[in-house]
Amino acid sequence: MKKSTILTAAALLFLGFLIVLLVGRTSITNPRLEGRFIWTVAITAVLTLLVIGLLFWKAIRELNETSRDLKSLGKELAAGNYAARVIGAHHTRSVLRSVAIELNEMAEQLEMSSRNMQEKTARLDAILNSMVDPLVMVDQDLWVHFMNTSASRIFSRNLTPDENPFPLILLTGSKTTERLAREAGVEGQASEEAISMLTSKGRREFDVVAVPVREGGEKEHTILIFDDRTDEHRMQDMRAEFVANVTHELKSPLTSIRGFVETLRRSNPSDEAVRERFLDIIEIEAERLEQLITDILVLSEIESKKTERDLETLNLNDIVEEVLVLFDEKADEKKITIMAETEGEGVELTANRNRLRQIFINLIDNAIKYSDTGGKVWIDYTRTPNQGVLISVKDNGRGIDADHQTRIFERFYRVDRGRNRGAGGTGLGLSIVKHIAQLYQGKAWVESEPGRGATFFVSLML
Repeated sequence: MKKSTILTAAALLFLGFLIVLLVGRTSITNPRLEGRFIWTVAITAVLTLLVIGLLFWKAIRELNETSRDLKSLGKELAAGNYAARVIGAHHTRSVLRSVAIELNEMAEQLEMSSRNMQEKTARLDAILNSMVDPLVMVDQDLWVHFMNTSASRIFSRNLTPDENPFPLILLTGSKTTERLAREAGVEGQASEEAISMLTSKGRREFDVVAVPVREGGEKEHTILIFDDRTDEHRMQDMRAEFVANVTHELKSPLTSIRGFVETLRRSNPSDEAVRERFLDIIEIEAERLEQLITDILVLSEIESKKTERDLETLNLNDIVEEVLVLFDEKADEKKITIMAETEGEGVELTANRNRLRQIFINLIDNAIKYSDTGGKVWIDYTRTPNQGVLISVKDNGRGIDADHQTRIFERFYRVDRGRNRGAGGTGLGLSIVKHIAQLYQGKAWVESEPGRGATFFVSLML
């Protein structure tokens, strides 16, 4: 009920009472009846005014309550609480009823828009945080306003740029990154550069892409994407090193063969002893060259495979017995005793027979080769608690210094003194063992002390 309506009704009612009073007094001649009439009209007027006043008070109270509700709603909406509403907006009879209803509808639309925005933001955050590549967003002043989980992990920074932005240099420690982001923001074009940076994983090589982001027609932010190419660069270096090593290893026997061939051509044909000695050397170098090429091909084949093929159910007792036959003559020459428990049940597994043979051949060959005359070699294999297989080959030879133990499984790596080309190895045997172990989700390692022999271990998840 409107305030003006109530006041108008009260005025008209009061004027009507005056008219009734005046007309009544003129028409009543009995003084006693006239007094009663006046009291009746007065009481009726007072009661009517009380009713009107009550209605007026109630209308004012509803108006004040609705006004307070509207103010409260405004404060809640300003604070971001879009779930707030004016309670009973459809039931109030206040003049602000329509305003309350419209504000409720507006709040509902704002809540829906806010919910949609939050869902989109959550999806975008999930996408960005699931990226493998680190991603960082900076403003025109090169302050970080967002970084995904990968960036936080690789740069080891437990910071919240959404709440407290910080300089880009604090995150990357690279002025080159700052320059790249600044140039991209100024020129308005994406730019890319290879940058080396120190991270929680050590020094890494990144291809950094800076992309300016326009908002409202202006260049507001720049996104930096860090494509980690460290492994690729390392592989390129390894390939270059491998090619260089292969070239060197192939050149040595080939040079030796050519030299002895030229010597034979110039030597006295009647000297059969010299010819036989030179031919023996050529044959040894040719065999070494053949073994080197074979090992290179085997290593290349293993590295190119993601999963193993030609699997069959085998018993390691049978594999070891097959391999030991190959080393009977070599072990007899150095009077080396090989001890292997092949009489029991053994260990059954499913694997590629040739791969297992290569493991035992390379480890036993190394143990015999680098053991002193009259030495011993122990071969053991057993099941592990995690349903894997642990193979060990132990010798009592010269042992390996700690400085070499971490690198002995690298290609063409040889320790000095006992382990050199003179021993007849290609430098690839242990590398082949390591890669076979990795093919079966395992690993290879050595435990040794100089003068106390060495024990080589191979774990396989079979």
